[in-house]
Amino acid sequence: MTGSESGFLNTLRALGTFRREHLGNRPSDRALSRLAGISASTVGDWLRGTRFPQRLEQVLAVVEGIRSEAVRRGLPSATATSLLDDSRWRAAYDQELERRTQNTRAAVERAQALSAQRGGPRMAGAEP
Repeated sequence: MTGSESGFLNTLRALGTFRREHLGNRPSDRALSRLAGISASTVGDWLRGTRFPQRLEQVLAVVEGIRSEAVRRGLPSATATSLLDDSRWRAAYDQELERRTQNTRAAVERAQALSAQRGGPRMAGAEP
């Protein structure tokens, strides 16, 4: 795991910790899964920081569910406010997607270089 990815996954873990420690695990994974349109196990994986979400909108739905519970309980501290800020999640998600795109591009370029060194077939779209 690299810095950006662990940073994003660490933020997901921090959200899970906040929910557990300050909200008594409310809303439940099941309730959050209904808000986001995903399985409860996926929500649990996200909040443990073990799975990268495929769609930002689903993450924001989970954040909104937790934010609503925090507001209902009167908990929006400075830390909670930052952790529950949609713009923070958007920026972190975009940064992680860019990092993943660059890693994929680098992997393709390495594979092409190895293939060329071995005299193997060229990949589609490769210049002669």
